[in-house]
Amino acid sequence: MPFVVGVSANFRTAFQYIKGWLAEGLSANETLERLKQEGLGYRRQNFLQDVKNYRESLADWEGMKFTTQDNAFGQDRFIEADRYQARRYGVVYKYDTLDPYSGEMLTKHMTVYSDERLSRGEWEEEVSEVARENYEHDDIWGLQPVEAYESPEYRR
Repeated sequence: MPFVVGVSANFRTAFQYIKGWLAEGLSANETLERLKQEGLGYRRQNFLQDVKNYRESLADWEGMKFTTQDNAFGQDRFIEADRYQARRYGVVYKYDTLDPYSGEMLTKHMTVYSDERLSRGEWEEEVSEVARENYEHDDIWGLQPVEAYESPEYRR
């Protein structure tokens, strides 16, 4: 699950159901009714707020892939992290690689951190370096930003 800030514990529990039903085009009301049928109780007001937060997060992060290599992600792409992070900014990347032992193709996610807003190219260099040094992933491709966070201590 992409880590979406501001959603309830119920949303995290029911995420796989919700994600699929919303992708099918069900309305929030229809999705809530199906959750009840599955035995997953959910307060209507909380559910509607969670769906709104989820959809906003997807829209914000989706635009990150159009940022050019020499530009930094816009400040509006960074949402407040609801967990501790040692640096001001954190960006989650998805990439494909080969398992160094089995040769099997893997899709991995990695979060990289910085105290400065870096250009997209700089973030991707960091991902490549960490993947090589820590995980023995020499060849990575399909590198794509999927989420971005800012530590709450720095939010204005």
